[in-house]
Amino acid sequence: MAVSTQDVTERDGGVEIIIIGDSSPYSPLNAWVDLEISPVTASNPGDYVAPDVVRVYFGEGADSTSIVIPIVNDREVEENETFTVTIVGADNLIHATDIVTTVNIISDDALIWIVQTPDQVIEGDIFRATVMREGGDGFQHEVHLNTSSDHDADGATTGVDFEALSMLVVFNTNEYSKVIPVQIYEDGEIEDLERFRISISEPNEVIDLTLDLTRNIIIVDILDDDFLIGFDQILYEITETTGSDTDVQVSLTRRGNLSYPVTVFFTFCAYNFLPEFDEILQVIVRSNTFGGLDNIAPNRRAANISISDDDDSGTFRFEDTSYTVDEGVGIFNARILRPGATAGYVTLLVTISPATATYPEDYRQEEILVEFAPEQDEATVSIVIVADNDIQEGNETFIMSLTVQSQFGTVDPDYDEATVTILNSRSFFSLSTNSPTVVESEPGYVEVTIRRSGSINTDTFVSLRTVDGTATHSGDFQGFNIKTFSFPSGTAELTFRIPIDDNDFEENKEETFSVYVLSGDGQMIQDSRLIITIIDDDGRADPLSRAAIIGIAVGVGSLVIIGFIAGIACCLLLILRPARRFPVPRERPVLRGPGPRPGPIPQYGIPLDLVTGIGPYPYQPQVRTHSHKQLKRG
Repeated sequence: MAVSTQDVTERDGGVEIIIIGDSSPYSPLNAWVDLEISPVTASNPGDYVAPDVVRVYFGEGADSTSIVIPIVNDREVEENETFTVTIVGADNLIHATDIVTTVNIISDDALIWIVQTPDQVIEGDIFRATVMREGGDGFQHEVHLNTSSDHDADGATTGVDFEALSMLVVFNTNEYSKVIPVQIYEDGEIEDLERFRISISEPNEVIDLTLDLTRNIIIVDILDDDFLIGFDQILYEITETTGSDTDVQVSLTRRGNLSYPVTVFFTFCAYNFLPEFDEILQVIVRSNTFGGLDNIAPNRRAANISISDDDDSGTFRFEDTSYTVDEGVGIFNARILRPGATAGYVTLLVTISPATATYPEDYRQEEILVEFAPEQDEATVSIVIVADNDIQEGNETFIMSLTVQSQFGTVDPDYDEATVTILNSRSFFSLSTNSPTVVESEPGYVEVTIRRSGSINTDTFVSLRTVDGTATHSGDFQGFNIKTFSFPSGTAELTFRIPIDDNDFEENKEETFSVYVLSGDGQMIQDSRLIITIIDDDGRADPLSRAAIIGIAVGVGSLVIIGFIAGIACCLLLILRPARRFPVPRERPVLRGPGPRPGPIPQYGIPLDLVTGIGPYPYQPQVRTHSHKQLKRG
């Protein structure tokens, strides 16, 4: 009889003990052995779990049997440990030989941590994090590593200040340390101390890994090495003094990290525009340390030293103090003069202020800078004038003011302001009359006045149209469809006459017609309508005239009676005479001539005078067309 086993690791979870019995086929049923389990360097139940003595049975006819003793994975870094299994008793089994076996528990546990130093890194460098393993060197282990912002301090930004990592760190057999590089980014900004953290954690399935919780996180400080160097001022102004030297002192300032020595270089660039005029000396700074220009403030990299000549730069003035411009001119130009001295560069400011004109409805600029170079004696400013032709308004004004913006030069106080008057360039027309009501027979016309408002300083024209009302242009007045009147420059009004027809028909009513001003596209402007009323005076004579009419009527009646008697006599004569045939006309035209109106045309076509009954008249007959109005009155 014998007992045997093999080495086991903690991660195996258990060890099998094999007992080999008698090889006789006649082994009795329920034969058994007693095993004693004793610790050596291992402990029960710290490293294995089993009773001190255990009985193991054989099956009928079996020559071997086994038991499994659980092994504890204590996840502690330690040496290999052992315990023994001994056969201490047996039933009906003989020939016991190897009655003791030793179980060797191989420790596969490992302790992993991250090294705390170094804990500082400079922007732009690579931080190298070291992860260590103790124990378990004959096995493979994995740990998760992550970088993150340290929210408990001045946290750096992941992906901006440092590289974002989330990875598995794998320790292979006999590896004791791993170095993980973390890129630190150069952001080029001057800032305070920033921090981030590197941490390790257990992966999802952990069997034999132990983390040192006191050393599983490190905090890394990112040292900002950024600094900027620049001039305190970008413009230094000095004035030369004839016969003596003048010094100018320029200074540099460094902001940010002051821990590094920096060497800077100056470059001097002189700009001499003209002899004895303003000069500019430019000083440029550059560095050959830490990237050259990267540490030089862009807006403080150069300083200009303006050396102003002490000669007279001159006096400036507007050409005039008042200007007049038409609204439709588009661009108004005003000259600025520099009489006398013309030394040096001078900058002027023209400020445009509203009076009755408004910005931007009437003009489009409020300030204009004007640069004068040496020896330049005049300049022109241009102002956009807005033509608001849809607005009926009077003339409007704005004021231009002149000031010096540079160190030298003066303004003539008598010509430092100028008033600009914008003339309204649009003309407006209206109609009026002194006699909107006119009698048909007196005076035979109506006078209409066209008045022009707005701008009157240009040549223009206006068109009118008459429109029938109850009065018509064919029988009551002499109308027109379009009639154009010219207005020379400076003319404010014109007067014309519309003839009124005295048609001798008694109408017993008042009739009207209208006169309109036409727009540019030929449409009637309704607001311009002028209404003329014609009063019919036919059949409205005074009593004296009526008596005269009655007397005339009686005389005419007597003549008619005499003519009637004469007519009867003529008829009798005609009856007694032999009959003569004359052609009868098919149409009976109405005859008009310079004499009295003819009477009815007789059968033989010879007109007779109504009074004398004698014809024909010595004039050529013509056909007269009857108007609807005459038919209605007749």
